[in-house]
Order: sequence, then structure tokens, then C-alpha cells
Amino acid sequence: MSAAASSAFPQPAPDAMDAQYGYVTRQNEMVPGWYRMNPHREPESIVVKQDGVPLLPQFTVAEMAHGRRWVVGMDGELMGQVDFKIKLGEVRLEYYALLRSQGRNAQYVGDVSFEATPAVRKFASMKVDPEDEAKLMHVHYDPYKTAGAEMDHFVDGKGEPVAEDRLQLLLEAYHNKKLRPGLTDKEVAQVEAHLAASGGGGGDLAGSLCLLNDLLAEGSITPEAHSQKVAALTGAPAPEPEVAAAPPAKAKRAAPMTKAPCGDMIFNFHQKRHAGSCDKPECAALRETSD
Repeated sequence: MSAAASSAFPQPAPDAMDAQYGYVTRQNEMVPGWYRMNPHREPESIVVKQDGVPLLPQFTVAEMAHGRRWVVGMDGELMGQVDFKIKLGEVRLEYYALLRSQGRNAQYVGDVSFEATPAVRKFASMKVDPEDEAKLMHVHYDPYKTAGAEMDHFVDGKGEPVAEDRLQLLLEAYHNKKLRPGLTDKEVAQVEAHLAASGGGGGDLAGSLCLLNDLLAEGSITPEAHSQKVAALTGAPAPEPEVAAAPPAKAKRAAPMTKAPCGDMIFNFHQKRHAGSCDKPECAALRETSD
């Protein structure tokens, strides 16, 4: 409702009150008392119309949410917009009157005539969400109908369909070095799958190969990626990815060596050890120096 009351939903008006008031649905919408007493008898057979013409796609009163059926006459005709605004104001006030009739302190604040009024056609075209009875959705909305589907066209800034085919636009962008970076990975995959399936289509194949060569030259793709994409376009076997060879081990620099007095070649850092272990007289002087 337009102005919220800080209490739970009001209960249906008891029959003893002669249904002066209606009730509030689980969607927090007021079903007015006058409609509660005289609802559509066969709602499944009444097509909703405006100015005598069924709304398209067609739907019946039975498909509408209960809290909105009161805008449709017994013949299926929608209220006029002016009458709808007046009646909607009355229904909003009845909500608070129902609360007060149940002993609750609820007053509408402001002027109900200043409340926003939706188009009666839009107001009527709502049904209860089958997965969440507290919510409403458009009578023809199917959340699963387009799951995973791809649009076959693009739209411009005003939401109007662009005349060119979606795939054709993707192909043109794919072959344009400036536009191609704007494509998503999924769109690139779609274009390449199309080109591969069609064998490149002659001119398409030549253009794709030129594009791949340009991308390789400017460093946008690696040589390996270039080879794989060319293979995918032409049907040639894809080259096996090269395994990078391990870098050669660096040769260790030989430790410096010195010729001992006895003629043996020894590492420089082993001179003291050699002097202590060599029993040749030539190394006697070396032993004295190391002591």
C-alpha cells in the first residue's frame, strides 16, 4: 500500500460486518469489500480487454493476482485510467479502515489523490510468482524461457533492435583490429566456432588469417596461439605445444691450484694440509712456514 502501517497484515473482514471491508493478500494488496462480495464467476474464461481489444499477448482474469482483479469488469474490460485513479485511492483508504476496524491505530497520512497511479494496463498485467507467493511478476514472464539463450540481434542506445544480424556484426568486429579487443571471450569463441564450422567461407578465411598475422606481428598473441587458431580455421592438425628445454647448467669455475715444492699440484686452500702431511724433504720449508 502507499503508506505503511506498523502492524501485521489485517485479517479478512468477518461476514457479520456484511463484508464492508475486504482482505489483504499475501502480496500485501487490498481486495476491496465490494469485489469480495461480487467477484468474477468464471475468471478463467474472461479475457482482459482495453477499449474492447484483448491485451496482447492475451491473458484471462484467472491469471491475474487476486489483489488486482477488481480493475477488470465482468465482461473483461479494464477500467478507464481516470476511474482507476479514483478507485485505487478508495482501495488504499479501505486498507487503513480495515486496520482500524480490527482495533489498530492506523491513519493514512497525506492526500490519497496525490499518490502515484500506474497505468491501469500495467497494473492489471501482474500475476503471483509461483516460486514466491509474496511477490508479483508480469503475467507472461517466464524466468526459465530464455535461460542460456543468445540474442540474435543487438540493440542501440534507445533499446531498438539493430538491423544487422548479430553474428554478422561480431564477424565484422572480429576482423577489425580496433574493434576486436571489445569482444568478450565468449563472443570471440562464437565467431571462431562459426568460421571453423564453415571452413572460413573463402573470404572469411582469408580475412581471418590476415587478422591472425596482424595480431602476431603486433604481439597481441603468441606464436603458439597463432598456430592453434590457424589450425582451427583451416582444419589442419594442431601443432603439439613445445616443451621448454631446461636451461643448461652453468659450468663451475675450477678452483686455483699451486705446485708444491715436492712437485705435487695442490689446491691453494689445501697448502697447510699438504704441508702437515707431506713427508718429503722438499716440503720441510713449507711446514715451517705454516707453523
